[in-house]
Amino acid sequence: MASIHQLSAKTSHSLSIGQVVTSVFSVVKELVENALDAGASSVDIRLDDYGLEKIEVRDNGSGLAPEDTAVMAQAHYTSKIQDLNDMGSLGSFGFRGEALSAVCACCQVTVATRTAAEQAGRLVTLDASGAITAQRPVARAQGTTVTASSLFSRQPVRRQLYGSARKRKEDLRAVEALLSAIAVSRPALRLALHHNGCQLINKAPCDSNRSAALQVLKSEAARQLRPLSLKDKTISVEALLPSPDTSPKIAGRSTGDQCFVIVNGRVVTFKKVEKLLREQFSSFHGLSPARTPVSVVLITVPPDQLDVNLEPNKTRLLLLCEPSRPVTEGDGVPELGDIEWEGSSESLFGDNFLGVDGGDGDTGPLPADGDGGSSSEESFGPKRYVGARPDAWATGRLLDSQGDVIEPTKLITAHGEPATKRPKIQPSIREAFSSVDRPLPTANGLANPTSAATVGGTNGRTGPDATPAAGGGGADKPAAPASKPPPAKRPRPAAPGEPEYEPVASQVVRRAGTAFHYYCKDMRRKYLSLDPTIDIGKLSAALADGWKAALPSVRRQFEDMAREDEKRYKEDVRKAKLAEMICTPQRTITDFCRVDTALRRMVAPLTPEARASRPRRHSKTMSVRGMEEQIRRLEAGKRPDGWAAAGDPRVIGPVESHHAWVVYRSSQLVLVNPLRLSEMATLSRLLSTFHFPCRPLSPPLPLTSAALGAAAHSTLCALPRDGSRVSDVRLEANGFGVEVAGDSARLVAVTDCMEFYGAPDLAEVLRKVADGAETVEDSRPARAVSWLRAEAVRISQGGGARMSREEVDSLVHDTPDLDGNCFHGRPLGAPLYDLVT
Repeated sequence: MASIHQLSAKTSHSLSIGQVVTSVFSVVKELVENALDAGASSVDIRLDDYGLEKIEVRDNGSGLAPEDTAVMAQAHYTSKIQDLNDMGSLGSFGFRGEALSAVCACCQVTVATRTAAEQAGRLVTLDASGAITAQRPVARAQGTTVTASSLFSRQPVRRQLYGSARKRKEDLRAVEALLSAIAVSRPALRLALHHNGCQLINKAPCDSNRSAALQVLKSEAARQLRPLSLKDKTISVEALLPSPDTSPKIAGRSTGDQCFVIVNGRVVTFKKVEKLLREQFSSFHGLSPARTPVSVVLITVPPDQLDVNLEPNKTRLLLLCEPSRPVTEGDGVPELGDIEWEGSSESLFGDNFLGVDGGDGDTGPLPADGDGGSSSEESFGPKRYVGARPDAWATGRLLDSQGDVIEPTKLITAHGEPATKRPKIQPSIREAFSSVDRPLPTANGLANPTSAATVGGTNGRTGPDATPAAGGGGADKPAAPASKPPPAKRPRPAAPGEPEYEPVASQVVRRAGTAFHYYCKDMRRKYLSLDPTIDIGKLSAALADGWKAALPSVRRQFEDMAREDEKRYKEDVRKAKLAEMICTPQRTITDFCRVDTALRRMVAPLTPEARASRPRRHSKTMSVRGMEEQIRRLEAGKRPDGWAAAGDPRVIGPVESHHAWVVYRSSQLVLVNPLRLSEMATLSRLLSTFHFPCRPLSPPLPLTSAALGAAAHSTLCALPRDGSRVSDVRLEANGFGVEVAGDSARLVAVTDCMEFYGAPDLAEVLRKVADGAETVEDSRPARAVSWLRAEAVRISQGGGARMSREEVDSLVHDTPDLDGNCFHGRPLGAPLYDLVT
């Protein structure tokens, strides 16, 4: 890796954009790209509190040399380029030398780095200006770890933007999408993303982009991706696109977070490519263009035909691809869909990039030498190459012939070519995006059948550009005027002929099919068996013509099928509405009027529906004075059979609304929580009887006096043994297997029920044994008690009012003190009524 040096004033002035960090996404992007520029094959990213508390990026790259550390965070210091001429052969992500300086300005930055030639690493602390404030040696492997803490602590206004949870989650999703795209574009890279200790991405090195996509996306859509390769003299496209037989619900998403466009390994926002993918995917499946397919598009172009110095984040770019003929004085600057790449007779990024029948575009190929039409002198006339020099975009702005600024999403290319013929669809694309089982349009959509080529037009545009030459020879027409008419709306594809579903009374009911639908369903198989590659437009037209020319007997057959389906539909609707009436409680007049409680109480007794809707309750007349007299008789010795002795608690019955039981105890009615009683009883049983399962340790852990303490080590050596294995039940029940030989001991087995359970917990058990703990219950360590409490809660979950009287009675008699608290600190019972006072 080249050393870090300062760029010249001319170069820094041409490249500088004044980078300012305003999001967690920007910090992560710059630090990860620096790691990749350093040749890292493994990158770990850890975020705390959505990255606002800490961002840590660890890599195993080449590291920073000691002489580069002093200037690594200074503005316009970089090792990527020497001067402006190197932009034509740029192979790195960064080149301005502004990223780390901008990060230091908004947070606290520390850098730990080590090169292959160093014996130890260095930990460097940087201030807001990028200067070193502290440096010390540190033990670490080769590579660099950059930690950015307290993001925007110096900019409270920017920090305030992350006050809402929605904003923080959106930025985290953007970071996850960026790292997913990087992981997919670099199969050999190991990449991991953690947030608050939770792993979001864990991608291992693999051999292909498709394998990387399977690891990162982890969805059924990723398994349905199929590769597509397009190559030209100066450009190549590698794509992963959904298989044609994949369901659109699986392959499409409402957002474009899994539609990745990568240009020369750089994740960019290429709206034109995303729009083409979305439109062709929606058109193929007959959907609205609101769903974006899960896809990956990797574009490789020569570095001198690419400019990324447009904005600080470098997510937008300009592509400079020379057209297949020079641009004349009369030519304008077209949109991306009209580009003709040099050496190719078909548009790689035109509207037919994913089209099967032409779809959205009708741009013909540029006439080659010798073709019919204009002569070479007429075609090539006075020549002028627009933007042919790479340094024309060095400042990030490019002007056309009228002096207007070219938008970053447009390319320099030829314009105004007549659409004399449609370009052929490449066989690989046609095979990837064609299917014989596509849904048919409805009868209304076939009233005026036309081919897709006729409907598509030239990307929905009208005007001189889309009109063929009048002479029929394919001669070039004059360039279009500067003000083109607005593009017309693309016609929405006809609705599929398959019966749709509609909600009826909280249920989904399939609509009735028409006679034409059943005719298409029956005849489509015959047409496809004769010609599996038949065009969808021709198939639709043939079905419409066949239906019109069908014999009356044939039409009656399908009309009968439609009538039967109509009966089925009406019956399904009737059943759905009936089911809703049965399940919905009967409403009274007060439910419709939204009256207050006083009016409801006045109207309800006068309304028969209100009385009918009330649940029937069984009531019994009783008095507290009568209960007192009965209790006196019971205390006097006149108890019925089955009553407990005097002073023992007696279960009265459940209070289902509160999941509690009423218990009589010492002339008081007490309301007890049986779930808490069950938890206490279960915990007591687990503490005294549960044995933690042990798993062998490999290798065993030595137990010394320093690790356990002198007193605990002496207690361990004095415990009974079976051979060399300690056989004390207090150690075995707590999940420890210990072997003792003389004065040396080692831990050979330990339970894996709890994390980080080991020698400190064994020392706690030994201290309790030394203090006189004779039972397993008394010797439990704090970590084991906490785990057993959680198990007691889990085992007792779901009880309460569903317990039987016998179970509650057993729990009440097993609990010595109902006035106490459970292990959560909550009362087991509460006094309800004192029968004496």
